[in-house]
Amino acid sequence: CAFGIKPATEMMIQICKTMASNCNMWRDEIDTNRDGPNKILSWFQNVADLGIDLRPFRIDLLRMHEETDFGKEFVELEQKQLRQWSQFDVVKQGGTLDEVQEAVNNGNLIISRRDRGGLHLIHISAAYDRVDLLKWLVTSKGMDLNLMD
Repeated sequence: CAFGIKPATEMMIQICKTMASNCNMWRDEIDTNRDGPNKILSWFQNVADLGIDLRPFRIDLLRMHEETDFGKEFVELEQKQLRQWSQFDVVKQGGTLDEVQEAVNNGNLIISRRDRGGLHLIHISAAYDRVDLLKWLVTSKGMDLNLMD
């Protein structure tokens, strides 16, 4: 979350959502501090990287900052997150091992990313019963089966 804490539980995710919904504390930071918007956007990038959906934060943030550069950059960050999540569709929609390998090798699927909810590719593979993909990720890509989400 904001202090480098990984939201491993629903409670941590709720704390992040509560902090984000309390936008009044950020209003002065965004409006008066030149570095304020960048710091806040950086925090949201960290939240997004953990797989926490940014869309619930949108209403509160954009209500005050929709027409500002901050608002536009937040929307771009949100869209980037959705594009990153779509990378996992090749696995979720039953793509073959060759299709997944091609997506990884050409950069369309980045194995270190997390999907919505914070799952890594190795755990998505297990959830979709993709033993072939699990074997390839561990033996060829060096992924750790004990990787924490």
